[in-house]
Amino acid sequence: MEADDTPETSAGVIVMRGSGKLRLLKCSFLQKDLPQPPFIEERRQRVPLADVLVDNGDAPNELPRIELERCYFHSGKFADSGQVAIGLHSPPR
Repeated sequence: MEADDTPETSAGVIVMRGSGKLRLLKCSFLQKDLPQPPFIEERRQRVPLADVLVDNGDAPNELPRIELERCYFHSGKFADSGQVAIGLHSPPR
């Protein structure tokens, strides 16, 4: 994944919507030199980019199941680049 900015809405390379099961085997995710915005100060305006995004907005009462086996998340040449490996987005209850 490459990006110059952080989105205002949830975004991910792989997106799972609603309930169900997602199983990823032997996968690798690279967030190449993504910007590191100050998320604490911008938490109402910005959402970190995710490699895997789980959005159960359509089924808030049913929990999704995610299985990751032998997956590798890395951020490129700088340890402090990259944003989020797994993002969770659901409506408030």
